[in-house]
Amino acid sequence: MAAANCKIQDHAFTMNICRHTHGELSPRHFAPMLPAGMPRKILRRSLIFICLCVSACSEPSPAVYSIETLGKADRIAKVTQLFKTTQRTTLPSPIEDAQLAQFRIGDEDTALTIGPRDYETYLYVKLPVDQIDAWLRIFSRLDGPPLYTAPIKAYPPRMSRSDFSSLEFYDADALLPGRHGWIAVSRQHGELFLFTHTM
Repeated sequence: MAAANCKIQDHAFTMNICRHTHGELSPRHFAPMLPAGMPRKILRRSLIFICLCVSACSEPSPAVYSIETLGKADRIAKVTQLFKTTQRTTLPSPIEDAQLAQFRIGDEDTALTIGPRDYETYLYVKLPVDQIDAWLRIFSRLDGPPLYTAPIKAYPPRMSRSDFSSLEFYDADALLPGRHGWIAVSRQHGELFLFTHTM
């Protein structure tokens, strides 16, 4: 029996269907109604878009705020004021030195921006060794060591990865309420290393 040919057409495609002798329908031709080369163009643009996203997210920006160039007295004043303006009017003891830097993570000003920008803040605080216990009394200890992280640049001062596990870890909320992060404490040297980040 000769096959019966029929043509089915809609907005998306044109398909020729051939009915074979056993009565089943099988597609014989499929031709999308798109300009020639369009799928390849879409793929190429998609790859370019992905590359832009990867490059934007992989390269960190320089510090957007830093007190590195300030004198010691001004650095201490800045960090002391930061702690006092976050719901704490007095500190357990004076600060001997401090460093602070904030970095933007996730995009450059000239790159494609997707979603909100993320920030990482690093604080280094030098305290009198005999006052460390007074500071620890206002901290809440973490259950275990957090993930090691270090500034993009060698500022502010940070502990090495090998020394990290020997420190004591506390919630950053004690000094910077509402922030996600941790405080790493060196009792021996009277040092606080603070790390916070946006989510």
